[in-house]
Amino acid sequence: MDVFWYDQASPFLTQWFTNYKDAKKFRDEKDAYLLTYKGQYFVVDSNYIEFLGLDPEADLWKKINKDVSSAEALEKVFAYLKTIKPED
Repeated sequence: MDVFWYDQASPFLTQWFTNYKDAKKFRDEKDAYLLTYKGQYFVVDSNYIEFLGLDPEADLWKKINKDVSSAEALEKVFAYLKTIKPED
């Protein structure tokens, strides 16, 4: 799942972190979205979420507190993706 968030180059500046605590603090301060990539964390705004083809206002984000780092959150993300993106 990690590579979904960073599958392609993007025109956005993102804030990267090596530990969850710092990433979460930054996310909370900015009311942004905390994503993961290969064991690291990065924080993005709603424009990045839209760039991925996702709705930043979807109920999913409220349910997971805009944080995909936990296994429970990832399960919810997978379920959400199945509703909006058909499998190949």
